Amino acid sequence: MRKRLCLLLMAAVLLIAACEAPPTPLPVVIEPTTAATPTPPNQTIRYALAPNAVNSLIDRASIEPYAQLIALDAPPTADGLGAQYDLAVALGRYDGAQQSTVPYIASLVIRTDVPPLDNAEVQAIMRRAAVPAELIAGLDIPGVELLKDEPLGSLRADLASAGYPDGFDLTISSAFVPGIEAFAARLREAGITVEVVAMDSTEAVVQLVAGSRAEGGVNLFRAPISYWIAPGVPLQLSANGFPLPPRAMP
Repeated sequence: MRKRLCLLLMAAVLLIAACEAPPTPLPVVIEPTTAATPTPPNQTIRYALAPNAVNSLIDRASIEPYAQLIALDAPPTADGLGAQYDLAVALGRYDGAQQSTVPYIASLVIRTDVPPLDNAEVQAIMRRAAVPAELIAGLDIPGVELLKDEPLGSLRADLASAGYPDGFDLTISSAFVPGIEAFAARLREAGITVEVVAMDSTEAVVQLVAGSRAEGGVNLFRAPISYWIAPGVPLQLSANGFPLPPRAMP
């Protein structure tokens, strides 16, 4: 029976991980940066997400209990503030929006402690299969910066040369990075059997790789985080660069 490995895809870290034994969880502490801290109001904030931010909101677990999330079909505008939403977020750079000081970054990190991901040739194949332009295809992110550009090559032939002509089993756990299916499709084309599982927090990813050996990091793409905020709404940014609704502020 072929061993099933586990690959993780997340904002700030895109991690290929071999899931062999449960790691020891580590505590995760997120310290938000404060732009303004007036007394939080009690009303629920209407929090709008641009189409390119719907699946990229890293702080969803912290925001959702205290806000009404609204998925927009177009980027936010200043005209919608107050009338349709109180806070709005989009990936990219937009006129009239404020910019977070923290960008949204997707990176690839490979856990190299379990075969075949300890094989340098297999690691190279995984890195090449993660094509930044394919991850963000169709999302329209103005000002996005692609951070990796290398020839795709023949992944299947190279996988056979590395000693895996029949591929292997791989589980992709994805957290807050778009385009996971495009990445999975590239791996399937190479003969790798892929299962995609969604994760709902970055903390879960950190816990999964705690105590493991993670190497071969490469950044894939970086995008500005833009936000719109109605007058009178207190502003506080999370450590991930997303604005928090007042009732979510510590």
